[in-house]
Amino acid sequence: MGAEDLAEYQAKWVTPISTTYRGYTFYTQPPSSSAIAALEQLNMLEGYDLKALGHNTPEYLHLVGEVIRLAIADRNRYVGDPDFVKVPVEKLLSKSYATERRKLIYLDSTMPIATAGDFEQPGENHTTHLSVVDEEGNMVALTQTLGDIFVSGVVTADTGVLFSDEMRHLHLDPKDASRLEPGKRSRSNQSPIIVLKDGKPFMAIGTPGSNGIWQRLVQVIANIIG
Repeated sequence: MGAEDLAEYQAKWVTPISTTYRGYTFYTQPPSSSAIAALEQLNMLEGYDLKALGHNTPEYLHLVGEVIRLAIADRNRYVGDPDFVKVPVEKLLSKSYATERRKLIYLDSTMPIATAGDFEQPGENHTTHLSVVDEEGNMVALTQTLGDIFVSGVVTADTGVLFSDEMRHLHLDPKDASRLEPGKRSRSNQSPIIVLKDGKPFMAIGTPGSNGIWQRLVQVIANIIG
């Protein structure tokens, strides 16, 4: 990585992805963020009566765990920088796909292996989140990270500003959607979410926690909404 790489980097303004869950509308950042896996989990959980299972009962936690496993498999297989790989956002967020995935879940047993959906494709304490709502109902969900707790170990001159080590999410496996390539944005775990109810602000939420971010958020949302 040279100075020209940093000089050529530009922030991108992107369109959020969205789904609905029990009458609420959820917006979050698109790939290369892993937040799509949080929305996919909500789509799967919508098909179950969570209140009937009881809060944090063994049956409830078993179901949530199986849903998380399926979402992880899809995230690992398909999510990467959309400038380099075709991420099937519409398919992953469709209600029909959630129905297909639920067929793999049994409430009395665990899947031996959770695999990604198979469909045709063309060609810790180091993260900070804040949610802000003003008196007019404007909402911001912002997640910032430097990567691992030890970050990159590189400081910019005498500024004290640390470089992140998010490039650790670029992999050497040539079949990985987030494989290492020049100019590629790494897959991230940040998953800030804004929730609307009947078109009005309901909740802004996010969390630190590496790969656990988009798993824990879904559990909190399910606890609040059901």
